[in-house]
Amino acid sequence: MLRWVYHTAEELGGSAQQGRLAVYHGGGYKQDLVGGNSSALELVNELRANGWLDRGTRVVFIDFSLYNANLNLFCIARLVIVAFCSDSYESFMLNVYLIELLLFTFA
Repeated sequence: MLRWVYHTAEELGGSAQQGRLAVYHGGGYKQDLVGGNSSALELVNELRANGWLDRGTRVVFIDFSLYNANLNLFCIARLVIVAFCSDSYESFMLNVYLIELLLFTFA
């Protein structure tokens, strides 16, 4: 998938997301943070340096998974950061949604 290129919801395999302020139709720009911590941090720094997020950005979705070894449980979650402008300042709203819990079983 090409970086820095707008993709439709169909290309991303996405669907509309209902937010508190609007419905986000699933299209947009995508960057996977792959590899270890250092390579993910390097990608984030590159995004910041290239102005990937700017005053035109309205929402950022960050999907991630966590594993709890004590419970043998995977949690898939979505962090939603919504930016909205009001007069001369910008505010942000942060929400975390639990998408799915998966019990890992051995075959």
